[in-house]
Amino acid sequence: MSAVISILRLDWKGITRDQVLALNASVSVAVAFIICVIGLLRADDPAWARWFSPMLALSLLTGPVSWGFLFGLLMVDEKDSGVRSALAVTPVTPERMLLVRSLFSTGLMVVWPLLSVSAMNAAWRGVPLSLQQWVPLVGVLSLGAPLTALTVAAASNKVEAMALFKGLNFLSLTPLALFLVPAEASYRRLFLVLPSTWGFEAFAALRAGRPATGWLLGAAAFHLVLLAIALRAYTRAVYKASS
Repeated sequence: MSAVISILRLDWKGITRDQVLALNASVSVAVAFIICVIGLLRADDPAWARWFSPMLALSLLTGPVSWGFLFGLLMVDEKDSGVRSALAVTPVTPERMLLVRSLFSTGLMVVWPLLSVSAMNAAWRGVPLSLQQWVPLVGVLSLGAPLTALTVAAASNKVEAMALFKGLNFLSLTPLALFLVPAEASYRRLFLVLPSTWGFEAFAALRAGRPATGWLLGAAAFHLVLLAIALRAYTRAVYKASS
């Protein structure tokens, strides 16, 4: 337990002392706050109400990538600053650090969306889903946090990490274009090459009152396969660098 607390304390110091990380950490909060304010002011306006679902989807899709980026950039910074080498002589193994960060980021991306979604729904009175429907949805989407962290951690430096983050963020937002694509369009299936699309389709199905089990299972499987690949690549890179 003391090792877990030490890792989390180290991460907190790293986030708060870096302006880029601190700013990125506040993005999810700012997005939720803005959506709530708009809802309080414009929820009764039909022209605005139709935009609530896209705004809610935006919040759900960007959160895991944004928070995963924080932990990924911390791991890049540890490599550049020599912290990783210093930790090699402590009881805190790379596997333990990775496990703690993965579980923490995943848990955070379950709790925070549930809180923010509740606040946004209270302001907009827009998407009447039950807690039993929200939990598996945000649980699946939360897997994007450790996946992003491992992908960003593969960067050689912070500049490369930022470029990876921008690319991942763009890919995570791509399914939002499906709001403009007809449901019967054949090219709609092309979006399924992205893991975030499966979560988006699950959200769309739940919102429309349709079963979403297949989409949720597909999203979970897709994320877990990519997570296993990223984990193996990251572990190899860590031990190669330390050998």
